[in-house]
Amino acid sequence: MVAALAALLLGWVALMMAAFSWLGAEPLGKLPRVLMMPSGTGQAVFHVVLIAVLAPIGEELFFRGWLWTALRRSWGPAATLICTSLPWLLMHFADGTWRALVLVPAAILLGLARHYGGSVRASLILHLVNNGTAIGLQIVTPLFGAD
Repeated sequence: MVAALAALLLGWVALMMAAFSWLGAEPLGKLPRVLMMPSGTGQAVFHVVLIAVLAPIGEELFFRGWLWTALRRSWGPAATLICTSLPWLLMHFADGTWRALVLVPAAILLGLARHYGGSVRASLILHLVNNGTAIGLQIVTPLFGAD
């Protein structure tokens, strides 16, 4: 279990790094607005807490906690993974089509973590690591000259 979670974490972080690299017009170039840290201190703190902590907790408890448990009573793991991932991805379309498409592998990894972990804890940890990595990149990217 620990080895599988570690492998998922490594894969997850590698996918996110590749996605952020791909999203920039040039190496660490101008990032899409949703990937940028707000300039005001209060806004930045709110952004970090919302994106790195509250969003993963809320999304995982709903999609791979409550919804997964309800669907899994009647459906197999593959159907449950699909039916919990699609609304999660649709929710991310608000940030643009590119974001939802980049998150397809993430949705699969979160579903696999939920299934093989046997509870929402594994997908929650993975989601927290992902969003924490994204926030970390938002913080350090300006240090390397990106707008």
